[in-house]
Amino acid sequence: MFQSTEDGVKINELNTLLQLDDPNKCIIQYIAVGFITNRAFPGSQGSHCLLMEHCSGMLLRDFIKDNHKHCSPKVIVGYTAQLVSGLHYLHNRRPTKLVHGDIKSAHIMMKDSTGEVLKIIDIDCAFQWKDGQRSPEKDKKAMGTLTFMSPEMIAWIYFKEAQQLAPDFSTDIWGLGCVVLDMYRASQGQHLWQEDLMEEAFTRAVYAGQPLTPTIPENMPDELKVLASQCLKLIPSDRPTASTLLKYSDRVYFKCGDSGIHYYIRPPREQLGQRKSGGFGYVQQVNAFWIGANFQDEGQRRLALKTFKDPLDEDEVVKIQTLPELKHDNIVKYLTTGFFDQYPRYRLIMEWCSGGTLKEAAAAETALPVETQKNYVNQLICGIYYLHMEVDPPIVHKDLKGINVVFSDEIKTTLKICDVDSCSVSRKVEQQSVISRVRFTPGFASPELLECENMFHVKGLFPVGRATDIWSLGAVVLEMYCRGNLPDIPSFQRDDILTTTAVADANVEVPLIGEELLALAKKCLVNKPRHRPSIEKLRDDFSKGFSTPSSSAFRERGLDSN
Repeated sequence: MFQSTEDGVKINELNTLLQLDDPNKCIIQYIAVGFITNRAFPGSQGSHCLLMEHCSGMLLRDFIKDNHKHCSPKVIVGYTAQLVSGLHYLHNRRPTKLVHGDIKSAHIMMKDSTGEVLKIIDIDCAFQWKDGQRSPEKDKKAMGTLTFMSPEMIAWIYFKEAQQLAPDFSTDIWGLGCVVLDMYRASQGQHLWQEDLMEEAFTRAVYAGQPLTPTIPENMPDELKVLASQCLKLIPSDRPTASTLLKYSDRVYFKCGDSGIHYYIRPPREQLGQRKSGGFGYVQQVNAFWIGANFQDEGQRRLALKTFKDPLDEDEVVKIQTLPELKHDNIVKYLTTGFFDQYPRYRLIMEWCSGGTLKEAAAAETALPVETQKNYVNQLICGIYYLHMEVDPPIVHKDLKGINVVFSDEIKTTLKICDVDSCSVSRKVEQQSVISRVRFTPGFASPELLECENMFHVKGLFPVGRATDIWSLGAVVLEMYCRGNLPDIPSFQRDDILTTTAVADANVEVPLIGEELLALAKKCLVNKPRHRPSIEKLRDDFSKGFSTPSSSAFRERGLDSN
């Protein structure tokens, strides 16, 4: 592909383009610089030309015009991440930084017909910055497109009193915001500007000190709305840099509720702790960074990242998206949910609990004191009560066990129920929920859950009530007694399940587990769900009067922080 340039462009500026080597390949590759003369007129003035890589795809402008239905938010996010990556390279390359100056949909090209990879083109008109100084004046008549042009660029081109102003990197950020908005509006069958504005309207507005700004639709997804609104700030210094946007756009779907905080993880596969696999996914400790809605506040913290192994159906996604709303001291805090990268699998970001699991604590060399066990059971009851009675609609965990109960820190005073993302949401008043995936652990799964396995294979769905968590609570109590090794049930037969109850009847020594805990386990491990106590009854009978164990209780096991 050849492209002729304006006569006044210096050859050394064009040679700079040959040095462009974006590692992420989001910038058009320039191959050679040449000079064309007209042989028919030997005395005529020639012009410079550029030899570039060939892109067989269409311009982004034409794509969003002809294929606007395919411009889903996920596609826009993926494209935005590529554009931000390209701008970050131009704005931060050494020794010469570049300001494109005319970012718009017509200056973005698809590498091929698949439309997966974008390239920023027309960089030969870019401003060059070296040692903090801008390159010599350019021919302003060819700079920018008014509908995508920043207010300061309009002022610099059209008004003499603004000649001392120099468009800088923030003008590209404005253009990016317009491109994002252009893509989304096209997906809605609309144009970037709702009004059919003449070019004079833009210049008049800038001259009057009231620059025009594209309207951001109310129905625009929050992730894109935040990005566009920040890019389209009227004051250039208020706009985020490409470096800041790079952090945001790469992980744009990780938004933390209504707080405006977005989390990102870099590098994508960074793993600070060993990965722990479960039935539906795996959890890994990660070093996560966060950035505020104003793109100024940011920080870093240790968190847990859960990745689901298989695609989630629509109902499961809706259920998981509500998890950040859970707020209880004995439930793991879910910070945000969403997609991790351009080719997404659904993931969760949660608080990291460093104290290990209840199963590990029960399996320690020194047995848990009875009072400590009672306190832990009290906290479990409080957490289950919250899920069953205070969440609307109620939540049935259905896989409560020692490894799904974690301690917030090494002191092990506060425990939290985790793996709530695999729970079931009750849709009926009669306390039953319809489960679309079978997952249970022998010994901890209630008889009705195991009985329903055959029904699942026939119909794909089966009902499970809140009483199944009551059975699991009793099994967790026995797990503490068994030092973290509750005997596995060899098969899914009812008679085998009843052997778990026999442990409570015959094999448990009262001094090691306590009479109250033994009585609770017996009540919970009843075969028929309707004969088990409700979580309200358990809380009234067992939980009242409990408080956090004293530090002396933990010194007995060598767990005191001092």
